[in-house]
Amino acid sequence: MAKITTDAKCRLCRREGEKLFLKGEKCFSAKCPVSLKPYPPGAHGKNARFKLNAYGKQLRAKQKAKKIYYLNESHLFNSVKRAQRTHGNNDFNLMRELEMRLANAVYKSGLFASPNLARQAVSHGHFLLNGRRVDLPNMRVTPGDVLEVRAKSRTSGLFPDLKKVTAMAEWIEFNPSSWQVRVKGSPQQETLAAGNVDFKSILEYYSR
Repeated sequence: MAKITTDAKCRLCRREGEKLFLKGEKCFSAKCPVSLKPYPPGAHGKNARFKLNAYGKQLRAKQKAKKIYYLNESHLFNSVKRAQRTHGNNDFNLMRELEMRLANAVYKSGLFASPNLARQAVSHGHFLLNGRRVDLPNMRVTPGDVLEVRAKSRTSGLFPDLKKVTAMAEWIEFNPSSWQVRVKGSPQQETLAAGNVDFKSILEYYSR
């Protein structure tokens, strides 16, 4: 399987010129490097001037999505192909494909401060999906699915004060008393409009 990038998270954000919220609480603090050094990393980053052509914009959109959703090339390629095979607007279909990955649903529940921490928790088998243990971050969830933190994992120190947990998406609901995350629905058009990923450019890149 292709290797997922492990570059320093803050450098990835600086390369994109915006916060991708890859490091959780640090992204909201005064120590965030994107705020302190709002220019690309590297010796010439401060004086760098870039003008991207159409292909360059498509490539940057693809790379940005891989960072935000912590995908490798094959994950994203397969998601694009599924979106193109699905009836309806391809931009919207791709957004749903990526948003409704298991690791992203766990992140959007508010249990973890960053997508990477959520992915690791899933990979290490800390969750049940509809009563069965899962460890595949790229599985897709569907409306009605119930995720639950395994009983043995609840005292592991991985999880925050549940009273402070707030779901980050309208289609996700977290119940602190049962340690359950319920998939109430799926992302709607408003999620596509409010997002910071250019799904159209990603589709154009893979349609070349």
